[in-house]
Amino acid sequence: PQAIIFANDHNADARALLLAAKELGIPTAYVQHSSISSLFPPLAFDLSLLEGQDSLDKYRQCGPIHGKVEFIGMPKADKFVPFRNTNQLVQTLGIACNLMDRIEEVEQLIRHIIRDFPQLRILLRPHPRDKRSYTFATGINPNISLSNARQQTVFEYLRELDMLISGNSGIHLEAVLLNVWSVYFKFNPKEELHDDYGYVAHRLVV
Repeated sequence: PQAIIFANDHNADARALLLAAKELGIPTAYVQHSSISSLFPPLAFDLSLLEGQDSLDKYRQCGPIHGKVEFIGMPKADKFVPFRNTNQLVQTLGIACNLMDRIEEVEQLIRHIIRDFPQLRILLRPHPRDKRSYTFATGINPNISLSNARQQTVFEYLRELDMLISGNSGIHLEAVLLNVWSVYFKFNPKEELHDDYGYVAHRLVV
């Protein structure tokens, strides 16, 4: 190839491909696809296209930055700007969970919420790589349904929400961009990553 474009900078196969490209003198470019944290590897591409200053600040904590950096915002959000949430009442709640979250904690939260707000519509969205079964949720209350993350994009999902609850996930930033009230909730008490992306620290979410 004359150049290689990366959408991931930390998976093992991406890191190996980057090393091979450098060895062969093939130019590389990186497009940030989701929120990053200070635990990521240092930027080592010829060109890095980041969402903004916050991303660059976090990468500076990861180590020396090589190559050129440009800010491009979040292009995947652009076409959803006209659909920003304007509701004054929470009628639809989204719960987005990932591989680090414990299903028991997710179920407990859902049961507590349904007990106090039985008419609330809840859309549960497991991470696309999460192969665990979440069908238990639909049996708790008929107002609960599952979002298929492999068929429905994040922003299509967020369009349906008035409020979101999630743990360590970049979906918080995407929710706020659509004016969806976002709440950080730790679904794994034993996990040591607290507010990994700094959303709470920067008062983006509560």
